[in-house]
Amino acid sequence: MSNTIQADEALSAEVLAFAQAHNLVDFVERAVKTTREVFPDAERIEISLKRDPEFKDQYIDVNAVVNDGPDSEAERYSDCSGKWASILPPEIGEQIHLSTSWPS
Repeated sequence: MSNTIQADEALSAEVLAFAQAHNLVDFVERAVKTTREVFPDAERIEISLKRDPEFKDQYIDVNAVVNDGPDSEAERYSDCSGKWASILPPEIGEQIHLSTSWPS
C-alpha cells in the first residue's frame, strides 16, 4: 500500500480485504486523497465497510467528519463528488461512497 493514506485514515483489515478482492485499493487511496484536499480541516477521515440496507451490497464508505455548517458542508460535498467523478471510473461508483458527518 502506498503512503497516501494518513494514520487516522488507515484501512482496517476488513476494508483492505474488500478493496483487494475488488481491485479497489488504488481507487480508495485516490478517493481519500481527494476527500482530504476538499475537506482539509476535517476532524478526521473515516474509512469503513458498510452494507446497503436496501440491496445488501457491501461498499467502502469514505466519511469526512467536519465542523462546517450545513451550507458549507453541502458545497464541499458537491465539489468532492465532482472531483471523484473525474478520477474514479463509473463502474466502481457502487463500491466506494462519500459521506460526511459532524463530530458527536
